[in-house]
Amino acid sequence: MACCTVVLQEQRKKSILWVWKSNIAPLDLSVGEWTAYADVENEIIEEAYQRNESEAILDDFYINFKRLLQISNTNEVEQRPVKRITRDENEKKVRENRFSPITNSSVKAFADDGSTFDYVDKVEEKFKSFYQFGEELCRLKFIEAAAHGLLTEGKRASKEREGEWMAQQLFNVKEGTAEELYPVCARLYSMDSFLYRKMNELMRLITDYNGDGKTVVNDSISTFGPFIYLLASFYPPNGNSCKTVYRGALLSDDMIDQFQQACITKQIQSFPAFTSASRNRDVAEIYAGNVLFQIDIDWEGSDISPYSNFPDEEEVLIKNDLLFVVNSALFDTTKKIWIIHLESSNEPSI
Repeated sequence: MACCTVVLQEQRKKSILWVWKSNIAPLDLSVGEWTAYADVENEIIEEAYQRNESEAILDDFYINFKRLLQISNTNEVEQRPVKRITRDENEKKVRENRFSPITNSSVKAFADDGSTFDYVDKVEEKFKSFYQFGEELCRLKFIEAAAHGLLTEGKRASKEREGEWMAQQLFNVKEGTAEELYPVCARLYSMDSFLYRKMNELMRLITDYNGDGKTVVNDSISTFGPFIYLLASFYPPNGNSCKTVYRGALLSDDMIDQFQQACITKQIQSFPAFTSASRNRDVAEIYAGNVLFQIDIDWEGSDISPYSNFPDEEEVLIKNDLLFVVNSALFDTTKKIWIIHLESSNEPSI
């Protein structure tokens, strides 16, 4: 019942959006260009508003509710009007970079199966002392470690307020069941924040663990590691038969060549990080760079759209240990884009 109540509360909050006047002359009443706040910022502002507080304090500015102004934390003269609006339920909302991130060209596009370490295995090794406790206490310790890790990484990213808000979401369910924990982890992952961007960037470095990436990866395991463990360990497969999901990408010529070579060898490969994809090809194509992945998966994908502020994205979270073969890598001369077809080769774990 508690989990259902949380979901209903989140559904109600999704209809509210805070926006700030973003045109060059923000106090010019004749011009109005409005930009929405980032996901976590929107949550912080709305929660302060619901508590009838006079201000909402964020990392770079604060919101004065009486004057409906965004005011810089370092320069009171820098002000912009804000307003609270209700989303049009019939208006589809998708984010530009959710399914088409620019991939780091210095890192391999994928890992050869068995040729690299698994990030979650490294996390389990780091926190192996937690396993001497029972299941519930072990889970609680991982939740606390994950929350403290987000606090640390929030400070590093100069997003201390965001880190505090995300950590509190985990603290709120630290006494809860695994079924209550996963929606919170999935929702935090689905948000546009330093967590989503930095976490996957660091996980991809595991392909260079025996090289320059080792120090950075080991440092991240202490902070991002526990959250990654929770997201991977309490991951509920949908139980559906084979389905196809899509994601765009902007890849270098070298990375595209890697996929073409893998298509020839049919060697099993893996993605070292979590992968966000969409059930809707049109969504992935909207902002695709020069590549569109078509990925056939079985049990490895979890539908997280019920926990997202952007359900129209139809987001599916694919586990970091997805094994796949490259069936084809062809250039679509009409759409001027590479279509790379991947097929899962995972066996469901018992």
